[in-house]
Order: sequence, then structure tokens, then C-alpha cells
Amino acid sequence: MGQAYGVRIIKMWSKIQNQVPQIGNQDIYDAVEPYYPLEETLNIDLTQVEDITTAMTTIERVVNLHLLSEQKQEKYCLFCMAKIPYSCYLGYVLGNKVKVDCFQYFRDRQNWKWSGEEQPGFRVINPQEEEKTQEVNVLVEVSGFIDKTLLPDNPCYHIHFYKVKGR
Repeated sequence: MGQAYGVRIIKMWSKIQNQVPQIGNQDIYDAVEPYYPLEETLNIDLTQVEDITTAMTTIERVVNLHLLSEQKQEKYCLFCMAKIPYSCYLGYVLGNKVKVDCFQYFRDRQNWKWSGEEQPGFRVINPQEEEKTQEVNVLVEVSGFIDKTLLPDNPCYHIHFYKVKGR
């Protein structure tokens, strides 16, 4: 394999409901195939972080030091099992400055690899009623569905992750 097939791995993880998730190397190798991970993995370990401010500082420090300062044209693959605000902030910091392919963990298959025909997508669903109100619910359903009975009775906007075949 030539250098063109090498990708730099970014792993970020934090405690989720007091559990520390594992991102196994073999799972990464399987997910990025036919590419291969380059030797140095960029690890962002947020398991000892208890607040968003510290997480933001850590993410900025690691990204600025290892990604933005080097000005490399490498391809990156992101594997993230962290609290959603941490993950969102990492995306914000990376912005469009770094070429990154994001991988999602599939609980039903217990791996990170998209099946051959599936592709990711998002669907936005607006509220059925067109009433104007100052308070709305915005549901970002990435890894499951949100129980609407737990929310205030406001119009709901949904951003829902889904997989489609043959797209």
C-alpha cells in the first residue's frame, strides 16, 4: 500500500453515565479499510473532565497543537465516544480547516463500520402547526429517539440521523 492509503486517527472519549467507553484498535482498522492508520494516533481523553469549560480548553489545546499548527494535508478519521456537547465542540474547533471523515459506533452491530450499502444522512422535520411562539423544542436525535413526553408542550423541530441504502 502506498502513502496515499494512510490516514491519521483521531480518538476522543469521555465518561458517559459514569462509564468509560473503549475504542478498540482492531475496530478502527476494520472501519477504515482499505486505508490503514498511520502510526501516531491523536488521543483526546476527557475521562477526567467534569465540566464543559475544561473539555473545551483541552480540545482546543490538542487540536491547535497537533492539527492546526502542523498545516499537514493528511486525511483524518474521527472516532468519538464522548458526551454530545464535547463532540459538538470538537466539530466546531475542527471546522472546515481539517479534512475529517467521521465514524459512528453502531450499537446494533457493535462496530464502527458502515455496511456496504448504508450511507449517513439527516432529516429535518418542522412542527406541523405554524403558530409563532418564542419557545420551541429542538430535538437532535443522533443515536436514538427522544421521548417527547419528557419535554414541555412546545412546537418541536427534529433533526434526526438515519441510514439510507444505495445513496
